[in-house]
Amino acid sequence: MNINRPAHAIRLLAAVALCPIVVPAKATLAQTLSARVQVDPPEVTVGDTLRLVLEIRGVREIEQLARPRLPGLNLPGLPYETAVGVKVGDAVAETAESSFTLSYEFVASAAGPLEVGPFRITADGRTLETEPVTVQVNPRDGAEPTVVAWVTSERIRVGDSFSLSAEIRGSSFAEHEFILPDVFDFADPGGGRFGQFDRVWGLRAMVPGEFVIPPVRVASPGGTYESEPLSVVIEPPPVEVQATVEAGSIWVGGEFILSLEVTGTGELDREPLLPQTDAFAELVALEDSSSSPPGMVGVRRVERQYRFRALQAGRFEIGPVQIAAALGTVATDPIAIVVDEVPSLEEDPPASLTMLGSPSKTHAYVNEPVLVTYALAYDGMVNTGWPSAGTASWPSFEGFRVLELRPWAGPRDLQVDGRPFEEQGLRRVALLPREPGQLSVDGGFAEARVWDRFAGFNRATGGPAMTSIVLASEPFTLDVLPLPDEGQPASFRGYVGTISVNSWVDRTRMAVGETMTLEVEVSVEGHVETLPDPEIEFPDGFAVSEPEVSTDFRDRRGVLSGSRTYVYRLTAVAPGRYRIPVVEMSYFDAGSESYGTARGQPFSVTVVAGGRDTR
Repeated sequence: MNINRPAHAIRLLAAVALCPIVVPAKATLAQTLSARVQVDPPEVTVGDTLRLVLEIRGVREIEQLARPRLPGLNLPGLPYETAVGVKVGDAVAETAESSFTLSYEFVASAAGPLEVGPFRITADGRTLETEPVTVQVNPRDGAEPTVVAWVTSERIRVGDSFSLSAEIRGSSFAEHEFILPDVFDFADPGGGRFGQFDRVWGLRAMVPGEFVIPPVRVASPGGTYESEPLSVVIEPPPVEVQATVEAGSIWVGGEFILSLEVTGTGELDREPLLPQTDAFAELVALEDSSSSPPGMVGVRRVERQYRFRALQAGRFEIGPVQIAAALGTVATDPIAIVVDEVPSLEEDPPASLTMLGSPSKTHAYVNEPVLVTYALAYDGMVNTGWPSAGTASWPSFEGFRVLELRPWAGPRDLQVDGRPFEEQGLRRVALLPREPGQLSVDGGFAEARVWDRFAGFNRATGGPAMTSIVLASEPFTLDVLPLPDEGQPASFRGYVGTISVNSWVDRTRMAVGETMTLEVEVSVEGHVETLPDPEIEFPDGFAVSEPEVSTDFRDRRGVLSGSRTYVYRLTAVAPGRYRIPVVEMSYFDAGSESYGTARGQPFSVTVVAGGRDTR
């Protein structure tokens, strides 16, 4: 902007983007480039007008000028910020055209020491800043400030978001610190906004009950003020239930899962009442059960999974499941299902998806555990996401004792025909042959539910559209050998594996009427569930209780092992010297194809008449 332009144009100098001010070339620029700002007057009262005077020296052209934010200082009614006075030159003649003075007027709106931060000036291609200055704004005499607080709603539900707002009124100060009261026992803070005279906190209700929100405190240079306390009622979330059948295809003999989800509570008044399904399906087992832990904040839930086996083909309806919770009763919607006669196998199943059902060995002895793992195997590079299992049916396992094992957790890497696959476990069992010979095991059937990439998304569920593929595992034959008669110990009772025995007593001297403890620990390499109990012939001088039995079962990388501990309580009934016999247990080791016997140790116990010294 040329200094010879009219004064009204000069008054429109903006603080953020000032048009250039140019000094004629004949001007003398002897001064050092400098800038400073002054406050006139340096002390005012709220509502008074003050002037900021900016002096810039030693420049020919001002390209840009930006002023700082000035909280507590308001413009006097102008729609935009301008310099109300501009002067070029000063009293020194030789530098008269190389200095500028710009004046700004403001109204003090808040009390306190207000700092005027640096002005940033770009002049003659260089940048400089003023030093900050302080103006003291005194409050006007009057009533004490007040703090008002409120919540968006005084009655909400667990999981709902609400806000706590506070405002200080009648304060003349610019700086206020709003302090959130202690609401952490029932609400979770997050987000919000703040201003010079107000504050809003975003909260989320976490725990049901009636709560008092303590006063909101506001600290300012003039003192600390607080609001009245508030109250809020947080109601439990509504109890909602949903039942779903985790299957796209069901067939006679196939097992499917009925899933039940209850939200809004972490516990039920009683177990769910299942509808009658005897006409078309039988309940096999409660497959899984989970509940939110006590004390958990947020929306709580209860989940149940029931495994059913389809019995008859046709169209059927699973009636409502009755749920008693939170002193009320709710019911699920009925579910329509179709049961086919037999599973419809894919004529040309995808090469990237298969069902496995392979035994850990093809030769075994009678009563030797053979592990069989049924799984869905898939090529992760081809399939999008893991296939989810639906209906499944299993061989009859005729000729075997069947012991259930926990399926592998999560996917596992494996090779299928030389290609890298991943497997998702369906079922794992330990099969114990009952008799020697060739025993055949039919294949199993399982429904794999995969994302149909061409069908997009399911509008009803909001998830991807799924398609069902029914797969079958290969049957297999097991050669079962008889246990040899040669070398079989008299104490052998059929266990195949290895056994070790340890035993302890807590005393060897006692009085009639006192009780001693005998502890026997039997460790095995094999399935602990097939372990026979030890046979001990206790002397007649004791009354022996039934043992307390605890079992530790281990299944690590397909190797079964474990231990079982027996704790016997022996109460002396007659004085004398007695012998607790050796605990002896025999086994057949299939690895070495030989028998073995494990023994504990005997104990001699002295029982004296009641009242005598037992030391």
